[in-house]
Formats: sequence, C-alpha cells, structure tokens
Amino acid sequence: MIDEIGSSRLGLFGRRVAALCADLLLFFALVFPAMLLLHLGPGWRLLLSTVLPLALMVLCWVRWGATPGKFLLGLRVVDARSGETPDLRHATLRALGFVLSWLPMYLGFLWSLFDPEQRGWHDHLGGTRVIREPGLEDDPALHLGGGHA
Repeated sequence: MIDEIGSSRLGLFGRRVAALCADLLLFFALVFPAMLLLHLGPGWRLLLSTVLPLALMVLCWVRWGATPGKFLLGLRVVDARSGETPDLRHATLRALGFVLSWLPMYLGFLWSLFDPEQRGWHDHLGGTRVIREPGLEDDPALHLGGGHA
C-alpha cells in the first residue's frame, strides 16, 4: 500500500506529535474543569483522563478518519491495506497500541522515526497508517519536519 499512497503523503513525525498535542490540549481544556468542579474520586478521574480520550479517538478515527488535531494539521488515519477509514476493530487495536507505545517511555511512538513506512507500534498493531491529505503537503505553515524521505 505504501506504493499506492506514496511516501510523500505519509504523515511526518513532527506533524503527528503536533496533532496529538492539539488533541490533548482540547480534551483536557474540556474535561479538567469538570474533574475539578465535580470532586470526582480516583476511579472516575482515571476513567475521564485515560479511557474517555481513547474512546473518543476511536470514534473520531472510525467516523472521520481523524481526530480534531489531525484534521487541523491535514492528517488522516487510514487502513494500511485498503487506504480507507479504519473500521472499529482496527481503530480499537490502534488505541490499545497507543497505551503500549506510551508505556516504555514513548518508544512505540519514536519507532516511527526509524520505520520505513513511518508507522509506530500503534499503527502496526491497528493495521493503520497516517497520511497527509492531498494539497496540504506543500503548505509551509503545516510542515513541521520529522520523519525521513
């Protein structure tokens, strides 16, 4: 599938990190005040700070192929084989892969810097890849570097 998509359309590491940061800022701007105001116990805080964001990412990937941060930066999550929006199974596996990529000091995310298809552990586990939308790749405001040719 990399030949059909073309390596120039793969989502670069810097752009992917920026999209994740945008998603986290948006999520915590909405959820953190509620957590403070509602005086939730530790179980609810864990649910709101980990399970809910992962579930929302799955929903966004399945419905639109992108989270808000990825959408803003012209990125889209696609099935690695078909190039289509991932189904629920692949999106859920990708979300679980996020946890596995994060646990060993972000090694699973950093893996994409050295992977020939610029896929992290979560992409491999979910059978997905991140691509740039056509027409946005030449916009210098969105080019954040990273990755390799």
